[in-house]
Amino acid sequence: MKQKYRRGIDVVDKHLCQRKYMSLGLLLITLTVLLAVPGALAVGNFPPLFNLEYNTTGTRIDASSCIICHAGVPALNDYGNDLNQAGVNSSSTDTELINGLTAIEQLDSDGDGFSNIVEINERFFPGNSLDHPATTPTATPTATPTPPVNETILTSLSVTTTPLIDGISEPIWDQAIPLMVNISGGANAGSHNVILKSIYTDDSVYFLVKWNDPTESLRRMPWQKQADGTWKQLKTPDAKEGGEQTYYEDKFSQIWNLNITGFEVSGCSVLCHAGENSDVKAYGNKYTANTGEMGDIWHMKIVRTNTTGFVDDQYIDSTGYSNATPDAGRHSDPGLVPYYDNINANKTAPNFTSADQPAPPYWIFDDEKQPFNDTYSVDDEIAGIIVRPPTGDRADIRGKAVYMDGNWTLEYGRKLITGSQFDIQFSDLKQQYLFGTAVFDNAQTRHSYENGVSKFVFAASANVTDIIPPVTTISGVTENGSYNNSVNVTLNATDNPGGSGVNETFYMVNGGPTTTYSAPFVVDTIGPDNITYWSTDNTGNVESQNMVNFTIVNVSIEDAVPPVTTTTIIENGSYNNSVNVTLNATDNPGGSGVNETFYMVNGGPTTTYSAPFVVDTIGPDNVTYWSTDNAGNVEPQNIVNFTIVEIPEANATAIRTIENKSILPGESTIITVNIAGTANALALHEIPPEGWNVTRGTDNADVFKNSTIEWVWKNTGDNKTVTYTMTAPSNISIGTYNIEGTIIDAKGTLIEVAGDNSVKIDILEYYRRLGDDPGVIETMDLLRAFDDFRNNIVPQGFDRPLSAAEVDDLVNEWINS
Repeated sequence: MKQKYRRGIDVVDKHLCQRKYMSLGLLLITLTVLLAVPGALAVGNFPPLFNLEYNTTGTRIDASSCIICHAGVPALNDYGNDLNQAGVNSSSTDTELINGLTAIEQLDSDGDGFSNIVEINERFFPGNSLDHPATTPTATPTATPTPPVNETILTSLSVTTTPLIDGISEPIWDQAIPLMVNISGGANAGSHNVILKSIYTDDSVYFLVKWNDPTESLRRMPWQKQADGTWKQLKTPDAKEGGEQTYYEDKFSQIWNLNITGFEVSGCSVLCHAGENSDVKAYGNKYTANTGEMGDIWHMKIVRTNTTGFVDDQYIDSTGYSNATPDAGRHSDPGLVPYYDNINANKTAPNFTSADQPAPPYWIFDDEKQPFNDTYSVDDEIAGIIVRPPTGDRADIRGKAVYMDGNWTLEYGRKLITGSQFDIQFSDLKQQYLFGTAVFDNAQTRHSYENGVSKFVFAASANVTDIIPPVTTISGVTENGSYNNSVNVTLNATDNPGGSGVNETFYMVNGGPTTTYSAPFVVDTIGPDNITYWSTDNTGNVESQNMVNFTIVNVSIEDAVPPVTTTTIIENGSYNNSVNVTLNATDNPGGSGVNETFYMVNGGPTTTYSAPFVVDTIGPDNVTYWSTDNAGNVEPQNIVNFTIVEIPEANATAIRTIENKSILPGESTIITVNIAGTANALALHEIPPEGWNVTRGTDNADVFKNSTIEWVWKNTGDNKTVTYTMTAPSNISIGTYNIEGTIIDAKGTLIEVAGDNSVKIDILEYYRRLGDDPGVIETMDLLRAFDDFRNNIVPQGFDRPLSAAEVDDLVNEWINS
């Protein structure tokens, strides 16, 4: 066997991809035309009409970018939600779109103090509260102060030991402080959770990053031998420049700000020129807005640079797009290019091979390449890229990524000061450095991105153990709550485990003077109110300020009536083994509303009620409970007494198996219940969904009662099997229907039947059965479903046509079949 586990990423045979002879891209494009994602606004006429209305073509808020209305597909941002409320949706006409845009121009959708039209005219995103003009708002802001935004900060801790850059988290990383950044908007997986850590030594800085990715993507545009003996480089047909997201590789990137205007607010998005040159490029260009502005790009390419142990060192400047500069502002630092295409002069076949080909691996090392000699079989693949270590400035960043259990772990580092004009220099350890993060899931350019910017700081020394501020919570008021008369406010601050401890807590009422918190305080100002609060610890860490907004309503009748609390437990009731306790509190009509509910179990500690709880102490028990309202009235304590009786565990078990869990209206399925164990006498009681018919099958029960569907054995000692047929009504609606069942012995021990418990009336089952294989969705099944959905056709036996979500489920089944 050829040695395939050498340098670079270990590649195993599992990466031999399934080949489908129908273009998935064509079907997904068809699906996009047919389906409208609920809540989404990305319809074909929206970008050109928005750009025409506001002259935004080619600007940073060009509507070709989804982020004008979306926080991440399909979620709408604040501006998108306001458009939706104004009647704009996926089926809006041109006139309805323009009317909707005009209707919300004077709104401040994202609440940053600037109206939508002001932000659009000055080329800022009206749905991003962190992105707004630096000047005074043209509209008068609300009198309520805006709470400060929590900052996203990555802290690098000083260490004396240099980590081994191998893509494996070693113990030295345990002392680093993790930062989680949620990113979205990309191709394939679409969104990712990125966890970043950093440490530094006297002369170098190191990073460890981990992100989730459902697939390890290495098959970057390989050559494949065809049945006629020719070679074809695998690419998505008709994909525009930068649009490959099928035959590609995973990547990770960061951009570090050198002097880019607006980066401190918008992060990397200030560099994006979405939609520019859209006839050639899939997702626009990247460059800075002003001459002389630059950013440092760190770009890990899993196939092209990870294989030789480097992160590609690049930079961005203000070069715009032209025929002579197709990459616009993106450039590589000076040095040897670490990869080049494996293609012959005629562009018809690979130029080189190596001893470890055919692929995988999907790369060939430059020092091991051999002249291409076609001795390969049909469908064999040859790597499309030649890799080698970079040199010069381009080789500043060493890096290694490893894929395991659905996650990439990347370790990388470089000198604090490289001296290159194209690099960020970490020369001042007291300075804050700005960066943005992106993940490419098997995508050439359509990456998931950070919505905003992160800050990077260095801890003062290795002896600094507490750099995490305390956390303060508030009770007595809730965000946007409404209260009659006054409210009593309590603040509670806690520091991180192992921290230096809380020093002081502060608050301001309605933007007034800062007060040191010492005890609960009262707010009684009628109308809109707010409280700003924060704490410090003994190391000097200061918590970001929090704010809660609420309203005190002026009422003529003071609320002096406490709430009333009830429970589901019966006084002097008896329960087997345990009991689930539910409390429900209501206030008097016109009262101030329930504030909190409390309880004690058997005289134990007072607990704030938030959800039903379990009592399982055998013997006499009691629960004491009461509530308070927002006017400060306290209900007299109630007590309920009950007993929990220990019932011995059953000596028998029952497991249900359903033959067909997905059927059509009017169809039947066979149910089997296997009972194991011993009992002096035993009964099985099955409860089918209402309206379903049950027909007895085979069993050895002594008695069967058809009206209640019960089987009884007089004397049992052997395992038993019961079968029966359950038939769905012919006019039943689509949905999932549950079966319940129990077995009971002569001692009264009641045990639920385990195993399968539901049957689905499934419209998808109708389409699965259309083709040759009734168990899977075949291509023609999918096309029939598309046609029925478009024409609103109701399949025989069903009361409605396919929904968009169900078509999406069919597509996923087809892809994975």
